[in-house]
Amino acid sequence: MSSLIKNIYENELSGNSRTKQTKDLWFLSEQSELLGTANIQYFRSHSCALLTDSTVKCWGGNGYGQLGDGTTTVRWTPLYYVSGITTATRNAIRYWHSCALLADGKVMCLGAGNRRLGDGTAYDRHKPVAVSGITIATSIALGRVQSCAVLVGGKVK
Repeated sequence: MSSLIKNIYENELSGNSRTKQTKDLWFLSEQSELLGTANIQYFRSHSCALLTDSTVKCWGGNGYGQLGDGTTTVRWTPLYYVSGITTATRNAIRYWHSCALLADGKVMCLGAGNRRLGDGTAYDRHKPVAVSGITIATSIALGRVQSCAVLVGGKVK
């Protein structure tokens, strides 16, 4: 039995000319690098799978380090675990950044900076960084240029 995962990404060819391309990734369930997947998130340039062992694997575009393998190399298969994420309970991705909610309520993010990662800098991060000021989050959501967390008690940060 096989499953098809479509990873849709935008690729700028030249100037303002853009094209959408679709990359089909086939995995045999018996041999899949995604065996034990709890959740798959995808959005434009990359995809991330939260596995049942609480780790995360990402693949696709990686221009800002959003795959978490410490590089900016494009990866078309989910062979690499996101560095340092071993207790994820949720994952979220948007545009050029990725975040994970950990079992202890902390949030870690990586990818394009511009102050959307929550570490107080504008730097791109190729490995996850802790979001400052988050004590115990219960949920996370990402937008184009922002990341949000719902804290215990319902406060949104």
